[in-house]
Amino acid sequence: MKLRIPGKSSLFTLFISGLVLAVVAFILVVQVGKGGPGQTSGNSASSVSMQVPTVPSQAQPGKLGETGPPTPFPNYPLPAMTPVPPGVDPGFDATPTPGYYVPPAPKPNDPYVLTIGVTQGIATTKDNAELSTLIVDGIVKQVGPARWTTKDGARPANPFAEDNRHYIFTPIVIEVGSSLKEAKGIGSGSELVLLAIGGQVGQDRVEWSHDKDNIFEVGQRAILFIREARPSDPIQTVDNRPLWQVVERYTVTPDGRARNWHSDMPTQQLFSEIDAAVQSTRP
Repeated sequence: MKLRIPGKSSLFTLFISGLVLAVVAFILVVQVGKGGPGQTSGNSASSVSMQVPTVPSQAQPGKLGETGPPTPFPNYPLPAMTPVPPGVDPGFDATPTPGYYVPPAPKPNDPYVLTIGVTQGIATTKDNAELSTLIVDGIVKQVGPARWTTKDGARPANPFAEDNRHYIFTPIVIEVGSSLKEAKGIGSGSELVLLAIGGQVGQDRVEWSHDKDNIFEVGQRAILFIREARPSDPIQTVDNRPLWQVVERYTVTPDGRARNWHSDMPTQQLFSEIDAAVQSTRP
């Protein structure tokens, strides 16, 4: 067998052919890596098999991306209850659920103890003057025994009854020194009977807890804004003498100041305020 050695022209041709084949092979490799001609840079669904993870229905809890079985709701036993028909309002008189404490209703002869607490704003001197029939500067002459507001002062048959309007009060006798807002027939030396809410009669007691406006001591000097008892009040007279109810009260201290639960000022300042208020309310 004889080996044929190509000439120079044949070697050049062979070199060019090999170079062309290498370039073509390189282009084919690049196109396959990109997914083929006409495709985007991403792998196509036809050329690449994609594995999508799935969550098993009974997966074990505690693994990221997995859920466990649903948590059951707690079961709490409820006390026995009286069913209410639809559309019926049981109101406050419905039979209470067994197990709840209901205090027994007081008997008519049980001790009657009432604490009256009133939350109210502070009225101006002008407002108090308008509400008052009379404003006096006087001295406490007598603190009478506490009694009920019934006509004869006796205890109501049942003070716990829902329709009971009576309460305990203490009659206070005031001797008028001067009238700062005058009323016909009342002047210096007149005696007035005040209705001071609160007091104790036997086992029964009523307390006015808001302030000390209804607590008096013999010998006290007080500046009083008062009005006559109204027909709608439980009582209007005591021993045929008209009762006066306290609208506002200042106690005058030995050093000449007028004080109550919300104010403390020189007495002369209060007199000036009262005079201005009375003048502004006159027709």
